[in-house]
Order: sequence, then C-alpha cells, then structure tokens
Amino acid sequence: MQFAKLQHGLQSAQVAREPFPHLAIDAAFSPVEYASLIDELPSCDRYYWIEKKKARRGVIKLTPFALWRLKLLQRSAWARLTKLMLSEEFAKLVLSKFSDCRSPDGKPAILAPRLRLIRDKPGYHLQVHTDRSETALSLLLYLRSEKPELTTDFYKLREGVDAKGDGSWPVEFFEKIPMPACGPGSCLSFQRTETSFHALNDGKPINFERDLLIYTLQWRAPTERSSVVRRFQRSYMGNYDWPLVAVR
Repeated sequence: MQFAKLQHGLQSAQVAREPFPHLAIDAAFSPVEYASLIDELPSCDRYYWIEKKKARRGVIKLTPFALWRLKLLQRSAWARLTKLMLSEEFAKLVLSKFSDCRSPDGKPAILAPRLRLIRDKPGYHLQVHTDRSETALSLLLYLRSEKPELTTDFYKLREGVDAKGDGSWPVEFFEKIPMPACGPGSCLSFQRTETSFHALNDGKPINFERDLLIYTLQWRAPTERSSVVRRFQRSYMGNYDWPLVAVR
C-alpha cells in the first residue's frame, strides 16, 4: 500500500476534543517515503509567491498540470502522494475521524479536496485566526523546517473576550494551549469550528524557512457538484481516474 503509514496512522489516531477536535501523528511516513519527498522538494521558481516582492509564502497547487511542470523524479515522488490524498477514499478516512463535522448551514453538502505544497520564508507570519467557514477540516504534513520546534499553536479565548467569524485576532485575546511540537514528518489535523483558533510563532514573523503540505476539505452545495467536477476535470488533465469529491 502506498503511504501505508500515513493511512494506518490516521485510522488509529485518537481525536482530542480540547480546545477543539484535533489529532496528531508523530511519524506519518516511512523513512524511505520521507527521504524521497524531502529529496524531491521543488525549487523556489516552481512556486507561486503570494507576496512576490517579499517572497514570503510560496504555493504549488498539486494538480497533474502542476506536477507535469516538475522534473521527472520530483513528479514521480509527488504524484503518488497527490493521487492518494485527492482520492475519495482518503477524504472519507480523514472525515471519519471527525464524526460531528457538518456543513455550516446544516444542509446536505459535498466536500471538495484541496492540496497545496507550501514553502514559508523568513518574514512570513500567521496571526491567530480560524479558517474560513467553507473549510470543513485541515490536515498539515510537516516536511522540513530550520526550527522544527516551532509549528502550529492552538489558542482559547480569554474570559470576557468575544471573537467571532473569519479573520485574524490579537494574540492578547487568547491563552496559548500547551501542545507538543510537530516535528519533521509528522501530521496534524483539526476540524474547523468557531473556536478553532491557531497561529504560527504567536503571530510574529518567522526567521526560518519551512516546507509543509496542507490538505483541506472544502464545503460545496450539492448544486455545485457538476461545476466542481468540471473544474477539477479541466485541472486534472490526461487519463486520471481520480475521485474528485466526497459526498456528505
């Protein structure tokens, strides 16, 4: 089985309920798998840089088109993981760990997977925030970091403080929840809630470089299914028989 350790780790992981539903896996890859992914990380010119002048966060949306632009060995290494993580079976596996995950309006919905390879440079910052409401859950795979002890931090609101909706908030509004560091090769997954506050380095700019993989499941209305499928079919060129969405 390709990336069996990741799948088995998700199956056996225990979900913690506080401060919001989440799970962690210490070693999500076998040594060979991890070494292959690290050795074949793309060069910086393959990323789309969100802040181009400052070049702080680079993103590769992992689709066959993006994979085709990589060198042959890079393409081979990342295509196997991409194919697994964008499958309906993988979406259902992750979703099964968060049984109370429901669409924001409580109506029937579909879930569309999204997979991005991320490179953060010194100066990048991520303030305390909750993910957008269309995000059902997130799964982060930490690949390489110059400071592996600095990963995603969780927070809870201080008494008497009100912070609702999407957006970022001052770190002074929160109490930091002690969490074990997610080292290289580890996995962290959490459900999006109104109180799933998280950040990197207390919202302060980082002074190191890191690589990670971010997988999310995005809510879509059932009426959007055909357009979601068409968009994915345009992106996933060639004879890729990959399931596109998970229905819930």
